[in-house]
Amino acid sequence: MQLKNVLIVVNDIERSKKFYKDIFGLEVILDNEGNVILTGGLVLQDATIWAEFIENLVIPHNNASELYFEENNIEEFAQKLDESPYDLSLIHISEPTRHLRIS
Repeated sequence: MQLKNVLIVVNDIERSKKFYKDIFGLEVILDNEGNVILTGGLVLQDATIWAEFIENLVIPHNNASELYFEENNIEEFAQKLDESPYDLSLIHISEPTRHLRIS
């Protein structure tokens, strides 16, 4: 068995697609009425579709997950973040042996 995707429930699909493209360079592979697959295996799903599927309310802003990305040119990425219009409040940086994580 292999993990193929990670699904994130979002309130605004268009805004979320723009965010993941602008910050991480992820491209849309499939856009199907509230379900969007991006490069890298990230899936965005509209909160109303998810709520209907689970027959329950979505708990917004619970921050119960993290996504990890790798970047070879951290200086360029840091500049992109500095110039970004988004509210980016937390970044973890791991040293090469992965024994230290800086937030």
